[in-house]
Amino acid sequence: MNANRGLGISQVIEDVADNYDVVIIDCPPQLGYLTLSALTAATSILVTVHPQMLDVMSMNQFLAMTSNLLREIENAGAKFNFNWMRYLITRFEEVEAKRWDEVGIEQENASNAVAGHEALSAEDLALMNRDGLSLHVAGRAETGTVSKSFEWSFRGRVAFSACQAEGENLGVLVLAGETATVQFTVHGDHLFYDSLKSDAVLRFATLAAADTDRDGAVSLEELEAVDLTTLPADRYETAGDGSITHLRGLVQAQALTLVHFQGEGHCRAAPR
Repeated sequence: MNANRGLGISQVIEDVADNYDVVIIDCPPQLGYLTLSALTAATSILVTVHPQMLDVMSMNQFLAMTSNLLREIENAGAKFNFNWMRYLITRFEEVEAKRWDEVGIEQENASNAVAGHEALSAEDLALMNRDGLSLHVAGRAETGTVSKSFEWSFRGRVAFSACQAEGENLGVLVLAGETATVQFTVHGDHLFYDSLKSDAVLRFATLAAADTDRDGAVSLEELEAVDLTTLPADRYETAGDGSITHLRGLVQAQALTLVHFQGEGHCRAAPR
């Protein structure tokens, strides 16, 4: 594959760049030379989406194929420099006024992700894309007089469905003539829960004690060295999951449960 196919379009755009604020390259939803050349020349990507299940599934498959192909083109020497990638809902009709029971979201491993918030640094974004991460957390936790830093990375694809706000029915209620807001939030405190059951409580002392090299940081490797059978029987419950045998496994399992719905509401998490 010739990595220079997109250079013709890039050169043409460069020649007229001073005459335009924005140059739009409209491409069909197929992986032909026009689309690939446009992606090579583009600085940003806008993907139109028809809000129907079949169309969304087709787009998901198309983007997965595109990601794999762009990786091969990049290996051949092409350079991609996207400032952003966004989705535009098209042919949208007014949502029927009723309770919509099925509301969900999916957590994916990053590959060609772009920043969705200015708080995300370019370095962290590059790390997540390079290592295919779904979650990267860094910070400092304290318990009493003990203070430890941590920087943990996780991979894991999860489908969150059957979302239910606290004290309400499943999904979201859309009233006639009004706008309904759906909010998903990530609760990082789950990483420090002592159980996968609903009665879990926050505990950091045991995780802090895993810092065996006394460098002030708790690594996932140090957590892996802590056998759950050596801990108090009433703590660090795995909800019957026999595959979890150490603290790292428990923290990784918690990393798949961080999403909340409408504040403190919950969703059913299904690893994929």
